[in-house]
Amino acid sequence: SAEVRGRVDRVDLKRSGDELLIRITDYKTGTFKSPRGSAENGIGMQLLLYLCSLCSDSDRVKKLLSDGEAAARKALKRNADRTSAAPLGSVHADGSSGINTSDSPADICGELPENSEPLPSKIVPAGAIYMSVRTPEVSADAPAEDSESLEAVAIGALRRDGLISDDPEIVDAMDHSHSGHYIPVRYKVNGELSGNALCSREELAAQCDAARDKAAQIAGRMRSGIADADPLAPPPSQPSPCAYCDLKPLCRRTEDQR
Repeated sequence: SAEVRGRVDRVDLKRSGDELLIRITDYKTGTFKSPRGSAENGIGMQLLLYLCSLCSDSDRVKKLLSDGEAAARKALKRNADRTSAAPLGSVHADGSSGINTSDSPADICGELPENSEPLPSKIVPAGAIYMSVRTPEVSADAPAEDSESLEAVAIGALRRDGLISDDPEIVDAMDHSHSGHYIPVRYKVNGELSGNALCSREELAAQCDAARDKAAQIAGRMRSGIADADPLAPPPSQPSPCAYCDLKPLCRRTEDQR
């Protein structure tokens, strides 16, 4: 076994019968690749290890759910109180906006269960997403493009990748608009789901298990003293990691080996 530490940027939880669905999001300023198959070479397993860790820590996840639902109830009550005393669309002194009275609690943050409702008994991985937070550059023929059109183009230019359960209920919960702006999945005209991030529940669970096993294997090799000078070979179009290494005289790898 091995202890791996990290900090998850965002955790989303959803009740579904006796199941608690969990999705994690990691925000990136640099480049990233899909975590699918990352356990094969042990590179890029961050998302899967986060998801695997949370799914195996039921006490922590259920506390997150309880705390999150309690905070949501307080926010809904606070906003409802403000709305009853302020005109629609107004801005309060603290900078928050009034909520349109046509928005029900379900529209705002989903249906909240009663405090007495028991917590789900089973934790199920629903997805793991990398999301770019770099401001995309958008070119347009001004003034032909209005601000809303430019915003839509910019949102569409934000990169997202990951693994998401192909269950329509889960996809709908992640993106009510079906626009693909929030997750790397969208609906086709015929109503079918489309996206390279889609995978079955079984595959997502298997990917998590593979990442966990690979991390344990890597830790075991390190404890055994295995430290071969054998870096991962990059594609032919990319330079070898040895090109940046200051320890070449120690490992004595030849140019052919690099």
